[in-house]
Amino acid sequence: MVISVNLGLYDAEQPPDCGTQRIVIDGGPLYPAQAVLTVLQRGDQALRVATRKCTKDVESLCLNHPALVDLIRQAITQGSYKNSEWCRLNERSVAACDAYVLSRAEWRDDLCKTLDCQYYLKFSIGRSGALLLLVSCHL
Repeated sequence: MVISVNLGLYDAEQPPDCGTQRIVIDGGPLYPAQAVLTVLQRGDQALRVATRKCTKDVESLCLNHPALVDLIRQAITQGSYKNSEWCRLNERSVAACDAYVLSRAEWRDDLCKTLDCQYYLKFSIGRSGALLLLVSCHL
């Protein structure tokens, strides 16, 4: 059994096999929309991409920091809450995350038209309450 540090604000006991399989947390969302918006208002240092895969996905979507903040704001205000689950951030840490789905129209230069894109975002408020950990961001 690997002992992992919980970096998220949600402080329930994590399951022993957290990270080896998907473990849904009932009763979500864990983080109220206003709490997430408050963290995002703290500026550039308030958002951290927390996994390698998420970093690659954000890069492939060509999303800069302001675009990511805007996407998260839209997800929690206009999107749909999907579920909450324990997520592995790296070999030593986990966080309980809320997942949202956001559909929005995006202009595609390569196709010269607008398409409906469905974004999937998963995040946690960090232990201190001052940081939003983005765990997943992809189409």
